[in-house]
Amino acid sequence: LVPAYLVSRAFVELMSERGEPIGARRWLVYPPIVALLCVAVLLFVIGPVAPIVAWGIGEGGFHRLLPAMERIRVEAALTIASFGAWWLVASLMAAIFFRPIRFALAPLLDHMRRQYLWFVAFAGVVALIFGALLLYG
Repeated sequence: LVPAYLVSRAFVELMSERGEPIGARRWLVYPPIVALLCVAVLLFVIGPVAPIVAWGIGEGGFHRLLPAMERIRVEAALTIASFGAWWLVASLMAAIFFRPIRFALAPLLDHMRRQYLWFVAFAGVVALIFGALLLYG
């Protein structure tokens, strides 16, 4: 996948330098870029939270001493709050490294604007607040 991605990106850059449209060749060029974009989006949405939450919910996790109903509430609250915190961090990192990310995934992210990351940050704040309210409410 990595060599196919590199060749596709090189071809996209070559066509943009020449000022030529990619045209029908996009069916050969875009799939490796789309595959990498899918992996990047998955990591952006799930990130390191999924393995941490899986450990926390597991048998040796952080909730062994809680009653069953209390444990469900605590697990849900910590999961929601963890995803909210990750989305805040991820949107900040994406805003800082916006140009390299957009360049790496061109031409698919050519219309992406930095302001769109505010929606991710807002979702993170809402999830973090909801998780905290669920945990302490």
